[in-house]
Amino acid sequence: MFKLGFIYRFGLCMILLVLIIGRGVSQPRPTDGSISDKKLFAAINLDYPGLEEVRGAVTKEDYTAAKAAYYNYRLTKSKAKWFINPNDKPVVAHETYDAVADSVCEHYLGPGKEFVPPYYKMGNNLSWTHNPMDPSKSNFTNEWVWSLNRMNFWPTLINAYWKTLNEKYAAEWVFEMQDWVAKNPVTIKVSGEKTLAWRALESGLRMTSWMNAYYSILTSSSFTSEANADFAKGVLAHGWRLNYLSSEFTQYEKGNNHEIMANIGLANAALLFPEFKFAEEWKGNATRVLENCLRVMVYPDGVQFELAPGYHQWVRNYFFNYAKLAALNGVKLPDEYLATVKKMFNFGLYSMDPQGNLPQVNDSWPATADLKEAAVFWKDPQFEYVSTKGKHGTIPSITSYKFTYAGFNIMRTGWDSKASYLFFKNGPIGTAHQHEDDLNVLLNAFGKSLLTEGQN
Repeated sequence: MFKLGFIYRFGLCMILLVLIIGRGVSQPRPTDGSISDKKLFAAINLDYPGLEEVRGAVTKEDYTAAKAAYYNYRLTKSKAKWFINPNDKPVVAHETYDAVADSVCEHYLGPGKEFVPPYYKMGNNLSWTHNPMDPSKSNFTNEWVWSLNRMNFWPTLINAYWKTLNEKYAAEWVFEMQDWVAKNPVTIKVSGEKTLAWRALESGLRMTSWMNAYYSILTSSSFTSEANADFAKGVLAHGWRLNYLSSEFTQYEKGNNHEIMANIGLANAALLFPEFKFAEEWKGNATRVLENCLRVMVYPDGVQFELAPGYHQWVRNYFFNYAKLAALNGVKLPDEYLATVKKMFNFGLYSMDPQGNLPQVNDSWPATADLKEAAVFWKDPQFEYVSTKGKHGTIPSITSYKFTYAGFNIMRTGWDSKASYLFFKNGPIGTAHQHEDDLNVLLNAFGKSLLTEGQN
């Protein structure tokens, strides 16, 4: 009897202890739908340094004051850094207007010239899931809506604002951002391909394009505490959605470009909004998936497995951006991650022709080695030599190079722009963007391309 009573009391104590501890670290459960003010502030660690005023307002359930204090925190106290510094905004206008940005203000929105129509006049009641393509035509595709939701037109507004300092461009971005957040409540546990607004690829890409806009507009008089709260709600929604997709890391275990973009977006949300209670979990999941993508998508010789140099550079730059953002915010990434990304830059170094262009094989497009930032990041003298055209750094000691796993073979007579260069391909066919172009030979000499890839 005594033993049973003791066990019973002990069990009750343990349950109470768990409940007490749980209340101290509780996080709002991610759910589908819009995010209220209460849910936003419940997702923020109010003990985070600098948020004392926010905590006081939330304790009183004064969310108007909480939003004002939170905007002040993001504006003056947050230590999170992005590649754009709001304080770098020009103080003098260099232009008076921007015709293309004016068309965006008139709500001619769309994915661009690759589609019919490339742009569509939305009117004042924007629809972020409307597809104006003719469904009876063979070229009908959901890509119109997916691409619309990448907001590729936002850089036009941002650039116009910084060039003209005209608040109408900033105000238009604020309107479109708040409109999108209000009309696109998050759907978390839905397959990436079964949603028009929340596909994994677009969700990840937005957490780059949105951050560019946010840090460009943050000091604008058109940007208010209400707009800041809505933006934070948008980031929170994206974090929940992308984190779910990352934690369900099954369909992408062989590596996938969409998964890279999704997890770069998740990492951006984690590093730039570290005050969210979920930030560490997001960062951990993003890093885990990106490390896996590097392992399975990049050969040991540093070449991305599509074997298309244009795609190699595109993917490389996203991996590198995470490395740069982590360094900017004092976050250490795994050594293996950084070493593999550097190998991807080595590909550019050893495979480029004397003019700095990469071999345009497989489904590639014109791309350059682009080693300038890598030279600074790794303090690499060979990268520096190439990026400065021999003015600084150390000339590479290797002229000819064989990428054993990729089957890319390069011979050159030197590192000047007039050197002779030969590229020969004899390896795997590649993945996703491959051509049947093995035994391809490219030749460059005397500053000219003499033998090009067959698709040119």
